[in-house]
Amino acid sequence: MAADHRRARQEALLGALAADGLEALLVTSLSNIRYLTGFSGSAALVVVARAGVVLVTDFRYEEQAAAEAGAVARVVVERTSVWDRLFKELPSLGALVSSELGNPQAPLPNFVAVGGRPFGAGFLGAKHAPLVVGDPARGVENLRPGVDGQHFGGRVGLLEEMEQAFYREYRADAGREHLTTYRRAVDLMKSREA
Repeated sequence: MAADHRRARQEALLGALAADGLEALLVTSLSNIRYLTGFSGSAALVVVARAGVVLVTDFRYEEQAAAEAGAVARVVVERTSVWDRLFKELPSLGALVSSELGNPQAPLPNFVAVGGRPFGAGFLGAKHAPLVVGDPARGVENLRPGVDGQHFGGRVGLLEEMEQAFYREYRADAGREHLTTYRRAVDLMKSREA
């Protein structure tokens, strides 16, 4: 069996991107997608970034993509358009700035989206997702707990136990992202700055 050079190819590409000050590369050429991931289907897009490699394909190639590229890329299967799914997976500019320049320990969010439907954090994860303010005239609603500090702390502790138990049992990425989202909300609610 021939040696698998896909990881080395991805690392070389990431090195070239970093040398040019680039965060990520969208690969649309099927021959380049095959070179980087091994996927040989006829419908795919690949994003190569420091956070990881994502291969987006459609439902026809679900099993094939997992078998051919699953070891070197996160495979995402879209039921409609690979381009629609790509835009769901890509982080917005605000999430990229949050990732690169934001303070992850700050109680206030590093990225706020006002009005409309914001693009999310994509593969950067929930800690770089925006705080969405739908109506700037109303501000951030439900920022203060409806109970006293002791009861609020007890409720947060119980929720924390439940979240951690769920994550220990299922080890799902969505569980970890949910835990991050709710911790960010609690930190914001407890902060003096808010």
